[in-house]
Amino acid sequence: MGDQALSYIPPDTTYYKKYWIAAYILYTNKSNLKKLFEELNDTSLSIEVNKSKQNQNNHEMKISDDLEKRIAEEVLKREAKEKDEWGQYSDVMGPYPASFLMSDILREVIKNIRYNPENFNRLYHESLDSCWDDEDDEIDIDYDPEDLVAMRIIELEKSTISDIEQELDNIQYELHELEHDDLPHTELEMYELEDGESKEVVKGNISKIRKRIQELEVRKKQLLIMFCQLAKKLAEKYLVTEE
Repeated sequence: MGDQALSYIPPDTTYYKKYWIAAYILYTNKSNLKKLFEELNDTSLSIEVNKSKQNQNNHEMKISDDLEKRIAEEVLKREAKEKDEWGQYSDVMGPYPASFLMSDILREVIKNIRYNPENFNRLYHESLDSCWDDEDDEIDIDYDPEDLVAMRIIELEKSTISDIEQELDNIQYELHELEHDDLPHTELEMYELEDGESKEVVKGNISKIRKRIQELEVRKKQLLIMFCQLAKKLAEKYLVTEE
């Protein structure tokens, strides 16, 4: 091909021989080049579409993660409010059960999905029947429909959620003991002491208790977010999937 290009080179040209050879190659292969550029454009477009889809998926994932965090925070705020309302009865009533926290999480998940009404109604009536079997017939069931459906799903999935529920219960009991027994007692002990050195020791104990409470609260929130992820799968299993 180089020899063929030489015949087109003018005698007084100012360009190098390589220039003319390259020009000849491009000219004689212009149809192939056009096809190549079209393929490159198609590839570039495909890459851009895939990037767009990936960005959309990442955005949806972020929205999902944000929703899980928001639901966990709302449930924790509601629990804290109930603790304040219990006041002096907190010691008698004991810690907020883990099953209640999980039911609250699942209820909020149910409110944020598009479910099959037939599946929802079936679980709702199953939960009502279960309540009547367990309690006196005259009891007034003061629950929202989403509460009852959430309770039913948790009842059906006891084995699936047992590990998270057990750890949450352990945290709830330890938090209750620290917040309603150990910490108040230690703080009172500090104010009753007159010896400065002893007070410093008690202050150290108070600091340890508060640090432990903080650690438990962080782990508790992590578990609730984990359960929120599981709750979405359970809600889809029982409420979204067509039977």
